[in-house]
Amino acid sequence: MDKISISLTKKELDILNRALTGYEKELNEVLEVEPISSLLTKEDAERRLQEAFDLNERLRNEKWEKFCWKRRRESE
Repeated sequence: MDKISISLTKKELDILNRALTGYEKELNEVLEVEPISSLLTKEDAERRLQEAFDLNERLRNEKWEKFCWKRRRESE
């Protein structure tokens, strides 16, 4: 898998977190609707949901590590 590194501000990470959370909610709604749309199979929706969840979790962890932990350490 190709990888790139980018720098993001806390505000940009917050925006990405909100966008991914919204995407997760949409995919959950798709999975609850019967029958699944012919454009997206249940397996595809579940896979995309897991990918979005995993990425969102990585972003939250990165934000914690870079911003929240640093701020807490500075206040000690």
